[in-house]
Amino acid sequence: MGLVLAITPFNYPLFDVVNKVVYSAMAGNAVLVKPASATPLPAIYFAKVLEEAGFPMTALSVLTIPGHEAEALLRDRRIAAVSFTGSAETGEAVMRTGGIKQYILGLGGGDVAIVLDDAEPTYTAERIAMGIVAYSGQRCDSIKFIFAEPHVYDEVKEELAKRLRSVKVGDPRESGVGMGPLIEERTAEEVEAAVRDALSKGAVLLAGGRRWRNYVEPTLLEAPADAVPSLYLYGKEVFAPIAVMAKVRDLDEAIRLSNGRRYGLDAAIFGHDIVKIRRAMRLLEVGAIYINDYPRHGIGYFPFGGRKDSGTGREGIGYSIEYVTAYKTIVYNCRGRGIWEYL
Repeated sequence: MGLVLAITPFNYPLFDVVNKVVYSAMAGNAVLVKPASATPLPAIYFAKVLEEAGFPMTALSVLTIPGHEAEALLRDRRIAAVSFTGSAETGEAVMRTGGIKQYILGLGGGDVAIVLDDAEPTYTAERIAMGIVAYSGQRCDSIKFIFAEPHVYDEVKEELAKRLRSVKVGDPRESGVGMGPLIEERTAEEVEAAVRDALSKGAVLLAGGRRWRNYVEPTLLEAPADAVPSLYLYGKEVFAPIAVMAKVRDLDEAIRLSNGRRYGLDAAIFGHDIVKIRRAMRLLEVGAIYINDYPRHGIGYFPFGGRKDSGTGREGIGYSIEYVTAYKTIVYNCRGRGIWEYL
């Protein structure tokens, strides 16, 4: 296509740069990398590695500029494709500014875990807890909602709350620390506001809820299922280790609550009833479904990406090349008789 603009987030400051540069370059494009302002160093070091390896540096630039200065790049018609990972709000602004181009957009998420009646409570709680606290919840595929059927609900709730309360928060370089800080204090303040909002609408705090500066405790709220759609957390992805748990009547209610969100990145299903699992696989409006484990995209062994406000296109090096490649169809009139008149 020519020139690809790659805009990367703070939370995977090396992988997202490598991912976007590699699949763009493999298709023959030059790449402009605009790393997150909070984490530019991995992109710079990676460019240095490429230079020493003999990569043609006329085909790569790392632009350590603030986001508002990137608007001029987006408007530049020489840029044929934009690969962006970030929030849904910023992604929408990218498209409005950039106009007609090719886009790969990895946007907001905050995933749902559905717990079926025949799930194993201890294992399920352990995996969901990991899905909440990994990377301090600063992952687009972090679990934000748990919808559990009645038979297993109380056991999973008790075990999950216990596990989250046991997580030691602090400097991740210290022994025994299970979760580090958030990238900025503003997000920690948003966690506090989201908790207050949920409590005002009938939710109960099961674990966490406190913060100091940009450190927060892993937080679990319990809310009535019918109150869930009114929560701030339901309509807005809070990039932190905070989740809401609700008891649902059945799988259909869990699917309805999952699909009611503006996001559709991933979902997790815990249980063994293959009929229910296949129904959920068919009806959930998400890009990927994880059976009996928490969502995590890894390094792109399989395609990942979302629906609705969670983005367009699919990432993973082997799956994104198509989005930075210009297709051109050539039709020959082989015998001069019209293309269908060969016989």
